[in-house]
Amino acid sequence: MRIISTIDLQLKRFKEEKYILVPILAPILVIAITDFRSLFAIWNQGRGGFLIALSFLALEFFDSKIRMKRTFRRNLVIVLITLVTSVYFGSTLLFGVHDWLSRVGEGFGVTLLPSWVIMWDYVVFSAFLMIILAVRYGVRELRSLFSANVYLTGMAVILSLDALFPFDTLGPLQAIVPLLLGGVRELVTLFQLGQIGLTENILTLYGSEGTFSFAVFWPSAGVHSMIIYSLIMLIFLVKLDISAFKKIIFLSAGIIGTFAVNVFRIFLLAAYVLTVSTNPARFEEFHNVAGEIVFLPWIMGYIFFIYRLAR
Repeated sequence: MRIISTIDLQLKRFKEEKYILVPILAPILVIAITDFRSLFAIWNQGRGGFLIALSFLALEFFDSKIRMKRTFRRNLVIVLITLVTSVYFGSTLLFGVHDWLSRVGEGFGVTLLPSWVIMWDYVVFSAFLMIILAVRYGVRELRSLFSANVYLTGMAVILSLDALFPFDTLGPLQAIVPLLLGGVRELVTLFQLGQIGLTENILTLYGSEGTFSFAVFWPSAGVHSMIIYSLIMLIFLVKLDISAFKKIIFLSAGIIGTFAVNVFRIFLLAAYVLTVSTNPARFEEFHNVAGEIVFLPWIMGYIFFIYRLAR
């Protein structure tokens, strides 16, 4: 009964404050119209991370008790910032803004231009969301709706590192890759999917579909997701009214679980190569979506689990 009454209360709040969805979803709608496929790609291939950030925002909103602040000036600012942001995302392909950003990156000597270009999309959407929430609810209330911007800002920072320090340039982040790949090798062997060779960060797979090799660097290994999702778990845990010891236990279990899920994600990539296809284009398509398909249910489910357990 308590859970049902809580859900009824939040549904009532949603009906009262549903108009906040209009400005927040406006840029997403523009992206869907101009570049629909980018919403289904992650990392430096698209803007699928925007939808993930909004799912964190929805989860925080459901648990918060904040109320809108409605004035003409606030509404005007929201309309203007929504318009500017929507124009930006509509212009990325239609008017060549991404091409211009790519040329700017070349001028600065950026090695990985896709990460450089998409980084700015995350910067823009993060700034947009933070301004919208601050104007609508007040700056102080941003503490209650923080995880979405942590995710977006974290992605922007990691993408900038990938663009400026590509491949294995950042040794500390690359150091965890052999541990992940070692776990993948054990799983492939356990399930007898084929033969697997591992040399430093290079996986060589021998399966029914042929032989396939690929190098794994820290971004493609999902190290960025492990860092960002660990921060998001920490944010949710800080809000809970439980002992510091329990928070440490929950956070430690979450980090270990995130590491295990990341091993499983790379294992899925290996299993795809060994049993489905060694075609590089099809592998890349699967690679672009497999990460968050695995990570998002895990992190959302774990956060919901600790919320229910703590109450």
